[in-house]
Amino acid sequence: METEDNPVDNYILISHDGHGVNSWAIHYYLVYGPLALFVQTAWGGIYTDNDAAAQRMERRFRQATALIDAVERAKEEQLFGLPQRLIVVVSDFYDSRWRISGPDGMEWQDTSMALEDALNWAQAL
Repeated sequence: METEDNPVDNYILISHDGHGVNSWAIHYYLVYGPLALFVQTAWGGIYTDNDAAAQRMERRFRQATALIDAVERAKEEQLFGLPQRLIVVVSDFYDSRWRISGPDGMEWQDTSMALEDALNWAQAL
């Protein structure tokens, strides 16, 4: 189990999962150094507009790529890195939020724009 003193190793998970008629989603989970990104995009339910979901997913993957690049740059420039971790949670089913963990971290920022806000923060480093 991850704690602020014992972060998990790097990993990526991409899956399609759900149950019922409208709770299906594409999951994209990435833990990469000081970045922990968890994205859940509605996909495949009987009432889901898959064209709109594909656009949302494409935008989120673009933002995730930019976020990875920004965090990698900040890490290389020693502006950000472990034990701090940027944690971003984006979901079409639950609240989205982000925070910085570790020393001098910050509290959760609850916002529907969590990925965009975290990207803006990382690019401003």
